[in-house]
Amino acid sequence: MTLLTTQQVADALGIQPTSVRKLVERGKLTARRYGVALMFAPRDVARAGARPGKGRPVLTGGKAK
Repeated sequence: MTLLTTQQVADALGIQPTSVRKLVERGKLTARRYGVALMFAPRDVARAGARPGKGRPVLTGGKAK
């Protein structure tokens, strides 16, 4: 099985590596620890990315009113 690094997960989700570690701490994302490194299964990352999160809404076109 191919595992992803914290940086790869951050890039895939469009967030900072620190935010990835916070997701792990909060139990929102499953990680496996190898020494000091966190590694992630792609299926777990896909599940975490599919969850609606807080933050700014994404504009889909047109101007904001």
